[in-house]
Amino acid sequence: MGNPVHYRDRRTLCDLDAVTGREFKVVRLVGGRAQNALLCQMTADACNCVVVAGPVEAAALGNLVAQAVATRYLAGFREASRVTAGTEQTRTYLPKDNSMWQEAAMRLNTIHEARAARQDAAPTV
Repeated sequence: MGNPVHYRDRRTLCDLDAVTGREFKVVRLVGGRAQNALLCQMTADACNCVVVAGPVEAAALGNLVAQAVATRYLAGFREASRVTAGTEQTRTYLPKDNSMWQEAAMRLNTIHEARAARQDAAPTV
């Protein structure tokens, strides 16, 4: 049926689309979660978008890049991005049939809307 984290991912992606007026078609997963192929595929399916998994060591790489920029070893984050682009392999997951996710998301949205309506109607103390 899915994992609640994927519903949160889907909802967050929809919120980002609405707030920015853009449609995000790619999600990047880094760190430990990028190592789990099932979680990556479920994220692609739930969000109906491409998932690029990796780098796994994103925190260490980010720390190194920040220090290189701070010490002016690299001119800036654009250069750092170019330099680090091929340092670790990534894996791409394409969305598959997401009808199950669509149905579950509609049910979950109904629950969220009902909860929000109850909170709005509750008296303040």
